Amino acid sequence: MELQITIVLLTAILAVAVTVWGAFTKRRSVAVAIVALAVAGLGGLLSYYACVETQSIPWAVGYGAVAIASAAVAARHLLGKKVRWA
Repeated sequence: MELQITIVLLTAILAVAVTVWGAFTKRRSVAVAIVALAVAGLGGLLSYYACVETQSIPWAVGYGAVAIASAAVAARHLLGKKVRWA
């Protein structure tokens, strides 16, 4: 069981690292966009869970911020333009 937990944890860390790298690179990549979309989806689900089930607003906001930032990275890599916030 410890090996499975280690693999899942390392995969999650790698996915977030790829998303962070994608936020700062100038090259576009569909692979980065797919990983960022997966991180955004998981972050959104975790944010919902933290808000509804555990009623922890700080964790919900944190997961929501990760989801929004990952969605912005995915949009930048798919659309090829800078995402403007306003």
